[in-house]
Amino acid sequence: MTRLVTVGLPVFNNAATVLSAVRSVFAQTMDDWELLIVDDGSSDTSVDLLSRINDPRVTLVADGRNLGLAARLNQIAELARSGLLARMDADDMMHPLRLAREVSWLADSANDLVATDAVSIDGTNRPTRYRHSVTGASIERQFRSSPYIHPTVLGHTSWFRSHPYDPRYRRCQDQELWVRTSHHRTVAVLPEPLLYLREAGTVPYAKYARSMAGTRDVLRHHGRSLLGGPETELLIASTVARQAAYKLADLVHQTDLLVKARGIDLPAAERTFHGLVLDTILTTPLPGVDG
Repeated sequence: MTRLVTVGLPVFNNAATVLSAVRSVFAQTMDDWELLIVDDGSSDTSVDLLSRINDPRVTLVADGRNLGLAARLNQIAELARSGLLARMDADDMMHPLRLAREVSWLADSANDLVATDAVSIDGTNRPTRYRHSVTGASIERQFRSSPYIHPTVLGHTSWFRSHPYDPRYRRCQDQELWVRTSHHRTVAVLPEPLLYLREAGTVPYAKYARSMAGTRDVLRHHGRSLLGGPETELLIASTVARQAAYKLADLVHQTDLLVKARGIDLPAAERTFHGLVLDTILTTPLPGVDG
């Protein structure tokens, strides 16, 4: 049976969080979906946990190889049996209205893709901050950082097949895709927080450094053709400066302040509301897992 939308879930050593991510799919108000889970060679118990799920809408692909996220995202697009494809990460959770809202929004527009805002959650699944996707971001802004919160994106499967991720990028795959397709896509941003984005603790310096190195690779590959040489060199220099600032913050144990600057503190009432939504997601039963 062909479903309306495929939820693509790449997994790599996410045993601690992946069932919560899957519960959020089962908690959707719209049930006309298929869940395509592709494991990237996990060495923990992720595959064992996922193999217990017993629902015809769920497909698990696990070949034991580690190919990288970009390759797995391309594989998901090729295997998807629906006309629409929703991105999802194994450490996040979708708001119960996500699929219904995004599918409806895309159906009423001529856009290729739709993205949304998000709420950050901590290691105990409590909501903390509000994060925005950026609509109408300039190409210069897209070279600085990805304008869309990647796991909020839903689009036409045909678009993802025509514009695959570059598997050479182990990080910044989404940023490279958005820059490369800046003149070959239309994106609407739905101003609702329809994803719970896990941002527990601080980002280690080594991980931040890899992200900056990835952004520099994107700039070297695409910057001169889209921005020109001088602007590209300035942006490359800015990534070096940002990395140095993060290193300094790391030395004085203040990186959490830089991470927090990416969002807005949630008022108490909204924390309570989203806490109740998260409680509903986390208690959603999974067939084959919960009895």
